[in-house]
Amino acid sequence: MSRTSAASLITQLKSMSARHGNPNVFVSDNGPPFTSAEVSAWLQEQGTTQRTSSPLYPQGNGLVERAVQTLKHLLVRGGDPYVALQSYRASPLAHGFSPAELLMGRRIQTRLPMSADVRRPHLVDRTAFAAKDASLKSRQASDFNSRHRALDAPPLVPGIPVFVPDRKEPGIVTAEHSTRSLIVETPSGSVLRRNRSALIVDPPAGPANAVDNGEPASPVQRPSPATPDPERSGRVTRSGRAVHTPIRFR
Repeated sequence: MSRTSAASLITQLKSMSARHGNPNVFVSDNGPPFTSAEVSAWLQEQGTTQRTSSPLYPQGNGLVERAVQTLKHLLVRGGDPYVALQSYRASPLAHGFSPAELLMGRRIQTRLPMSADVRRPHLVDRTAFAAKDASLKSRQASDFNSRHRALDAPPLVPGIPVFVPDRKEPGIVTAEHSTRSLIVETPSGSVLRRNRSALIVDPPAGPANAVDNGEPASPVQRPSPATPDPERSGRVTRSGRAVHTPIRFR
């Protein structure tokens, strides 16, 4: 696309809808063309539900990001772009089916010899495909979590105070969004939508958490960041200084 205006985007969407039909759900990032009133109105006319990924969280639109990366590699290394696309669409993926086979129900003919029986149209076993695809995704998620030592973060419910790093200000979770993100309201009056990974839990301290026993509530004392905590972190730097866990992660 030479232009990324809303009108140009709608023209491309019309072309794809004419070829494959209207989609049930349209998922995109929060780019200006996708969030424009013109595109939203056109999708509503087609009976399509629009969903956007969490702001400042490219992983939420990872399927498209990975597809763009694959196509860039094909165009850079493949020479003729159409021959590269044909080879990619005809090559079986990890689950045993090629992209063309999943889309059209048949193998496409390439320069490689292929018998007529292989090219005969057939229905793909969707049950076996879904099971194999779910197994591959589960293994990828397990490998990623193990490699990055990822842990499940505790859920955030409305009313929990948090810190928004990109805005450098605190906020309060007010609601959950449909795209696995949260609505946060800041003291300045801004209403933000952020992914759970983009928020830092800020444990409240003070009279709000004190037990009402008839006595004046005293603020909760937090440990000083400079106080050594050998039980929580026994690590040291190369120079011999102790490594202390930040208070917000304790």
